[in-house]
Amino acid sequence: MKSTLTWILVVPASVLLGLVFNYFNVAAAWILAGILIAGGTALVRKQELVLNKHIEKSGRGVIGVLAGLPLVGVGIGEVTPFVLPGLVLSVITVSLGIGAGVMLAKSVKGISPQTGILCMLPGGSSTIPVIAMETGADYRLVALSQYLRLLIVSLSLPLVTSIFNVHAGAVAEETDTWWGAVLLVVFALVGPYIGKLLHFPAPHIFAPLLLTVAAGQFIPEALIMPNFVAVIGFLIIGWFCGGGLSVPVLKIFARQLP
Repeated sequence: MKSTLTWILVVPASVLLGLVFNYFNVAAAWILAGILIAGGTALVRKQELVLNKHIEKSGRGVIGVLAGLPLVGVGIGEVTPFVLPGLVLSVITVSLGIGAGVMLAKSVKGISPQTGILCMLPGGSSTIPVIAMETGADYRLVALSQYLRLLIVSLSLPLVTSIFNVHAGAVAEETDTWWGAVLLVVFALVGPYIGKLLHFPAPHIFAPLLLTVAAGQFIPEALIMPNFVAVIGFLIIGWFCGGGLSVPVLKIFARQLP
């Protein structure tokens, strides 16, 4: 009963804060809102804020679908010229991240190499914490590290774009159909269980991702995720990451800041 009452307060507070962040164009507004509200609640209660496991899986599934959508409708011929330079840059970037993660794990007590590497790997700020959950790393430290980096990038981006005179490109016009949106929601809800059944690595995110990419080869114009579903998915991940925060976790994170 107490947990239910807590969520009755957490959910609307997260939505309200997310709307405020979104209005001011804060990066990753909805996930940050979920982390801050759930994390603050967990710290005040001095008790982990537990999220229903089925709701949590659906949130991971939404992230998996969103990760797959950029690949929808992209032909092999379009990406072939970028494969070699992409691989070279990926190897360099991942190697730097792994090296820094191992150093972090050795320098800060309480951080495993697995957690350290995921803390330092660049990538989607919504995707890396989910992968941390899937692989058994400390997702709380990973989320804090990823969103600290996101904050730094967000604050420095206006300066960088002004130096290089970067202009945004035209946004492609999108057409959507209700059944395509429903299909993506089904992928998000059912995909994690399919991935678990087939023993996929990180099944809750990779199975929905692969389902989305596969469907995109046949009906690319129909696959557009409804915005409100994406928002719900982001909030769920934020609640999961923030709900596990505690004073000891924040102390470990503070030690790794230098």
